[in-house]
Amino acid sequence: MPSPSRPALARGALQSGSLFGGVTGVLVVDANNLLKAEIDTIAELLANADPSQAVEVFTAFGSLPAPIRGAAKASGGISSVKAFNERDAASWLADEAKRRGLRVDQAARSQLLNHFGSNTGSMAWAGTGSTGCGR
Repeated sequence: MPSPSRPALARGALQSGSLFGGVTGVLVVDANNLLKAEIDTIAELLANADPSQAVEVFTAFGSLPAPIRGAAKASGGISSVKAFNERDAASWLADEAKRRGLRVDQAARSQLLNHFGSNTGSMAWAGTGSTGCGR
């Protein structure tokens, strides 16, 4: 049995309220790779979606397709998130160490960035002391 299409999945979430009440979430990953028919269907669904019943999140490398971008702006807005790289993580690490009153030498910074890359969430968690790291 073939799996349902992306627009069919979005349609089900955007046109049906939650069985148990509350808001339904819809996540569309790589929206920049959608086909034209998918884009048009999703844009139409967004235009008719009840914002109290559904929250939509789209991720795209680059910009969202224009019809989806327009419908998203009209229904609630768009927030862009800049890609986070290791240079950003190095800056975050320096700021976080300063905020916590820690002195971290270059060798330790290099090891942390080598191990965690740009995953600042894991670095922050490791810095809580729950892994034996600490001041």
